Amino acid sequence: MMDIPETNNYGYAPTVKYYLTADKLQALGWAPQINMKEGYQLLMDYLAQEG
Repeated sequence: MMDIPETNNYGYAPTVKYYLTADKLQALGWAPQINMKEGYQLLMDYLAQEG
């Protein structure tokens, strides 16, 4: 078992959580053309074809 220290002295990046939001873009009038589910499906279809 390893004890993970609170400080990072090993040179690798610490775990960081980012939360993406389109609020600022929507405030400027932008609107998505497809939803996330459709976007991921299109990505998976593309990767399957190019695979």
